[in-house]
Amino acid sequence: MDKAALRIQPVVILLSFLYLVGAVISIGLGRKGITEIFFLLPFILGGIYLVAFQHTRTWYLTFLLLPLSLNFTNLESGMGLSLPGEPLLAGLLGVLLLRIILVPTLDKRFITHPVSLFIFAELAWIAITTMTSSMPFVSFKYTVMRAVFVGVFFLGTSVLFQNVASRVRYFLFFGIGMALASLYVLGNYSMYGFQIRYHVVVAQPFFSDHTIFGACVAMIFPFWIFLTLHPEIFGISKKHKKWLIVVLTLLFLGLFFSFSRAAWLSIVLAAGLYVWISLKIRFRWLMLLVFGAGMVLFIYKKDIFKTASSNKATSNEDLTEHVQSVTNVSTDDSNKERLNRWNSALRMFRERPVTGWGPGTYQFVYGPFQSIHEMTRISTKKGDRGGTHSEYLRSLSESGVFGMIFYLLVLLAVLFRGMRFIYQATDLSEKYLAMGALLGLVTYIFHGGVNNFLETDKFAGLFFGLCSLVVYLDVNGKRKKYEEKLDF
Repeated sequence: MDKAALRIQPVVILLSFLYLVGAVISIGLGRKGITEIFFLLPFILGGIYLVAFQHTRTWYLTFLLLPLSLNFTNLESGMGLSLPGEPLLAGLLGVLLLRIILVPTLDKRFITHPVSLFIFAELAWIAITTMTSSMPFVSFKYTVMRAVFVGVFFLGTSVLFQNVASRVRYFLFFGIGMALASLYVLGNYSMYGFQIRYHVVVAQPFFSDHTIFGACVAMIFPFWIFLTLHPEIFGISKKHKKWLIVVLTLLFLGLFFSFSRAAWLSIVLAAGLYVWISLKIRFRWLMLLVFGAGMVLFIYKKDIFKTASSNKATSNEDLTEHVQSVTNVSTDDSNKERLNRWNSALRMFRERPVTGWGPGTYQFVYGPFQSIHEMTRISTKKGDRGGTHSEYLRSLSESGVFGMIFYLLVLLAVLFRGMRFIYQATDLSEKYLAMGALLGLVTYIFHGGVNNFLETDKFAGLFFGLCSLVVYLDVNGKRKKYEEKLDF
C-alpha cells in the first residue's frame, strides 16, 4: 500500500463516519428515503472499503463494470443514475481530490502537456458558456459531469498509469467488460434469429443503442489485436494467450453484430493510419492529406450530394446493401435525419456564433431550427429524440466557434504527440501501448463526425483514458521496460 493511500484512509473513514451519523439522524427525524438508505448501506460500506483500502483494485473494477453499468431513469428525484458506474466514479473522484490535497501525486509535466492544456481550456470554455446558456441548469449539470469525466478518467488515470502494469490492465479490464457485453448481445441476437432489424435493441439495457456499443468496441479493438498477437511484450505469459483469443473473438463478434456502419468504417480508418505510421510518414503530410480531402469534398460537394442522392441502398438484412447505405441520403431515414440534425446545428450556430446555446442544450433547443423540407419520418417537432449526431457540430452549436476550436485542438494535439512518441519509442511495450491508444482514438475521431457519445460514462472512460495514456507515455518517454509483471 502506497504512502498516499495510508494518509488518505483516515480522512475517508472520518467522512464515512459522518455520513453514517447523518443517516442515523435522518432516521430519527423520520426523513423520506430511509428505506433506500438501509437498502444501499451494505453497498455504500463496501464501496467505502474498496476506495479507501483497495484503491487500485477499485480502478480495475470500474473499468470492468463500466460497460455493464445499467442506466436508471425516471427516478423519484427526476434524475438518472448509472449503476454501479456513477457511485464508483464518485468514490474515485473523492479519493483523487484527497490525494491532490494531502499528497502531491499529479505530475506537473502531465498537467502542462499541450493535450492537457487544451482539455482544460475546452472545459473552462464550457464553464463560461454555461453562464450564457439558454438553459443554465441543463448546462450546469452537463459541465459538472464533464468535469467529473476529466477529473477521474484523465487526471485520475494519470496517477494510475504511474504503475506500468496498470497501463495494460486498463485495456484488459475494459476489454473483458466489453467482451461480456458482446456475449450478452450475441445471446440477445440468438433469440431473434440474428436478424439485422433487431440491432437497435439487442445491446440494451447496457447500451442505449447499437451505435455506442459498436463505437466502444472499436476503441479498444486495435490494442487487443496487438495484445493477442504479442502478449509477451506486455508481460503476459503465453499460457494465457488462449483466453486473450477468446476475448478478442468476442470483441470481433460484438463489433460485427453491432451492425454499426460507422464502427466498421472507423476500424478501416484505424488500419489505414496503422499503415501510415508503419511507413513513418510525418504528421504534416497526414494533415495535408486530410486538408486536401476536405477541400475536394467542399469543391465538389454538389456533385457528391447528387451521386449520394441516387443511391437507393437501405439498411436491411443484406450486408452488402447495409454497407452501401452509408451514402444513401435520399431514402435512408437514418442518414436523412443526420443531415436534418446537422443543418439544425448550423442554423443554431449562425444565431449564436460565439457562445452557442449552452452545453448540453442541443436536444432541447434544435426543434424550431428544423426545416420542414429536411424532416423525416423519425423527426419530431419537439426535438426530443437525441442529439446532433456529431461531436464537432455539437460543440459548435452549444459552445460556439471557440468550443469547437478547443475540441479540435485536443484531437490534433493528441494525434501529433502520439505519432511523434511512436516514431521515437524504442521500448516495444510502450510503442504498442501508444499505438493501440492512438488507433482507438482515431476510431473515435471518425465517429465524432456522425455521432456524439462523449456525454456517456462508458465512452468518456475510453476517450479520456486513452488521451491520458498517450500524454503519460509522452511525458515519461525515457522510462523503459516494465518494472512489474502482470500477476494473474
